[in-house]
Amino acid sequence: MSAGPIVRFVIRSASWVGKYPGPAVVIALGLILEAAFTASVPLAFRMVIDRAIVPRDTTLLVTLVVAMMTGVVVVAAVGLWRDYLYARMCSLILRDLRVEIFDQLHRLTPSSPGSEENAGETAHFSTDLAAIEHAIVSAVPWALLPGLDVVIGTTLLFILEWRLAVIASLVFPLALIGPRLVAPHASRASRDRKNQEASVLSDVQESISARQTVRAFRLEEAMRGRFAGRVDDLVISSTRTSFLGALVERSAGIGILFLQVVVLGVGALMAFEGLLTIGTLVSFQALFMTVSWSLSYVTQYVPNLVVASGGLQRIDDYLAAQAPVVDLPGAYPVPRCSREITFEGVVYGFPGMPPILRGLDLSLRAGERVAIVGPIGSGKSSILRLLTRMADPSGGRILIDGHDIRGGTQESLRRQIGVVFQDGLLLNDTIRANIRLGKIGATDSEVEAVAALVGLHDLLEQLPHGYDTVVGPRGERLSGGQRQLVAIARAVLRDPAILLLDEPTSALDPYSDRIVRLAIEHVSRGPTVIAVTHRRELAAEADRVLVVKDGRLVEDGNHASLLRAGTLYSRLWWES
Repeated sequence: MSAGPIVRFVIRSASWVGKYPGPAVVIALGLILEAAFTASVPLAFRMVIDRAIVPRDTTLLVTLVVAMMTGVVVVAAVGLWRDYLYARMCSLILRDLRVEIFDQLHRLTPSSPGSEENAGETAHFSTDLAAIEHAIVSAVPWALLPGLDVVIGTTLLFILEWRLAVIASLVFPLALIGPRLVAPHASRASRDRKNQEASVLSDVQESISARQTVRAFRLEEAMRGRFAGRVDDLVISSTRTSFLGALVERSAGIGILFLQVVVLGVGALMAFEGLLTIGTLVSFQALFMTVSWSLSYVTQYVPNLVVASGGLQRIDDYLAAQAPVVDLPGAYPVPRCSREITFEGVVYGFPGMPPILRGLDLSLRAGERVAIVGPIGSGKSSILRLLTRMADPSGGRILIDGHDIRGGTQESLRRQIGVVFQDGLLLNDTIRANIRLGKIGATDSEVEAVAALVGLHDLLEQLPHGYDTVVGPRGERLSGGQRQLVAIARAVLRDPAILLLDEPTSALDPYSDRIVRLAIEHVSRGPTVIAVTHRRELAAEADRVLVVKDGRLVEDGNHASLLRAGTLYSRLWWES
């Protein structure tokens, strides 16, 4: 493995800075000014010693000291302004990265709550971005400014005494060979550690969501052992990464320290022989010390680059992932459903797995209330998944009023669909804000109207803050029935042509179930309603029941006729 990841990180950093040319130019000018002044101080030693102290020129001595003090004040003021601009630019760069990752998160297929994939996505926002932030924030004091000091200082060394400068130039191979050999291994170790950190985070998220199960089955020791194993792997990976990072720094520092002694000895000998003045020797040695330690700073910064390059590689891999559904070139607006929804020979499944839907054919008339039932794993939820284009079928097609939805835009399709999921997930915001998610910009009267339609208005009047009640993370401050009523109101606020219900009452108690079913009854007059359910009461209230088994439609009729037929539906009815 080469040093490619580090080089790639440096190039990407330059592209990020290039988005803000104004502040970048000011920052660059400030760095040049500070580096030039830093290099001028050792040069002043030569003038102070050879032209002021030795000939005892008090006027020149005072002039030089005052000039240097003035320079310190000016450079400090410029440095403060530069630091502010750089801090703001770094914040803007990180904002852009966070937004880019956030956009990708919503382009990719949603994962199940608490899954390892979700933990990896979370790690991009935490550990990966933290590593990048540390690298770019510390770039000025640990890389850019020391790098300028090295360039300017080396040039001045050759101007002062070229023979001694040739020996001093050996500092570069001594400082760079070690890091060049070690850095690729450190970069690989850093990426491995990031993956281990994501695995640990995944275990933590799993444990948080499964605490009740763990306690109920007395799995504390088993879960602790599993977590300890993950952490032990992280210890090994972290140790390797930290050691290799320290080795990068150590390999450079030893060579620099050795050469400083050599240069001092040779310079002292030359001064003893009268080949250079005492002032030149002091000035050269001070300047070489500045160059050496600036170079040391740069090499110490390399471990930050190593860690950041690992984080960037993981983020790049994530950003490079292809969304499962994209709009085709020339995609058209899908018309609002007014006649029918048709599935023609639809085949769908996950890669490497047997298909879930196996040539599904069905037709739904606009305005119908349809219940989809079937055994576990029969493909019921996949029908909703495909209709909302969370995925596309691998075979067959889905039509709305004769238009293949794959040829249309996702935005126009989803704009006419309202969805109520099983968990009724809400954001940690007010009830009013959660309902308004169905139609951004809806007025308070529109929000309250749909709340009244689903029977939520009277319930909210019993809460201290009514519509402005904050629901808590995932809506945990509301009961299951209240969450579902808010989710139904949110879906209805869209004025959907198609209303999809994915097991909307499966997790509710009988009382809440009746309230939610009543709400569904009220909102089902107008849109095409498709409900995936295993609750027989909800199926019995539908105009039509579709029975799916092994990815195919096996029964189609109303509740009463299917119940009399004594086939699969009747068995599901009596077993539920």
